Amino acid sequence: MKSGSRLLPLLAAALLSGCGLMDIFQSLYPKSDLARLRIVAEADANQTMATALDLVFIYDKTLIPLLPKSGPEWFAKKKSIVANQPGNYVVVSLEVPPGMVVDAPLPKRSGQALGVFLFANYLGKEGQFPVNLSTFSSAEIRLKANSIEYAAAANP
Repeated sequence: MKSGSRLLPLLAAALLSGCGLMDIFQSLYPKSDLARLRIVAEADANQTMATALDLVFIYDKTLIPLLPKSGPEWFAKKKSIVANQPGNYVVVSLEVPPGMVVDAPLPKRSGQALGVFLFANYLGKEGQFPVNLSTFSSAEIRLKANSIEYAAAANP
């Protein structure tokens, strides 16, 4: 019996190495349920300037901690971030003028994303943080004069 119990860890390690540990690791994380995103830009949004927004879908959970911590940093580094990890990011870029309401288009693979973040190139510091939309099925982003608000939205 003792010799059989010694083989169990070796057998488990062999099975795991053949399955691809990354696939197993990523399967432990829930996929995004985001099916709808509405963006409402108030009349004085971003100090009355059009707002550049990137909706970033991430397909490798290990990349999430490496994301920039602000919108301006994301926009400065976006090309190299996406180029260094082809296939692991899908970026939907929008520019929303004040006073507009936009339903953001979502990529075909949006339901397979392991993380969904919104980056805004905002003038006010309060609007520069990334918004984690990974747990929302329907969300509304409200662009204000100096900040961004977000909440779950009712499905139409």
